[in-house]
Amino acid sequence: MALCRVEPAVGCVSGCESARNCSSCESSHRGHLLVSGAAFDEPEFIVPVGKRPASGVVVLEPDGRVWAVSPSNQFGGYEATFAKVTLSWKDGLSIRANGLKEAYEEAGLKIELTGFLVDVTRSTSFTRYYVGRRLGGSPADMGWESQAVHLVPHQELPAVVAHTNDAPILEALSAYLARLEQASPG
Repeated sequence: MALCRVEPAVGCVSGCESARNCSSCESSHRGHLLVSGAAFDEPEFIVPVGKRPASGVVVLEPDGRVWAVSPSNQFGGYEATFAKVTLSWKDGLSIRANGLKEAYEEAGLKIELTGFLVDVTRSTSFTRYYVGRRLGGSPADMGWESQAVHLVPHQELPAVVAHTNDAPILEALSAYLARLEQASPG
């Protein structure tokens, strides 16, 4: 089986690879800092033939609540899900920057990626999900693709994010949160 390798390269949300070579940003560009400052390990992103690469983000609040979006007109059959989009090569974004961009476009949130969550095979895409934390922004800034943004206690997520395609993400998130709880002192 042939595979397509997509490097999880860092870059600015405007598509540049470094502040020194960026013609569209200043070195203080916040999007650039968010992507290049995201220091965590992740497995190689290998996209199966016939699937399009995509990325998404599960955004966590320090108190354990999780951000979810409701796609406009329940697009794709989703009442609520996590911000995700296929990677458009013409945008020149890394897979990480693509996730950051979509968190802002779909939820109005400015975030920082904090870790790798899971890779999920979808009907037409192969999606890398990250975990992130909100630094700013507002759901009032969400784009047209969403009709609502929700802040949900993680224990209640399965009742809100209930599409069968989201089950592997919820499972990975539960495991991720359990590891965090075990690692925290006290």
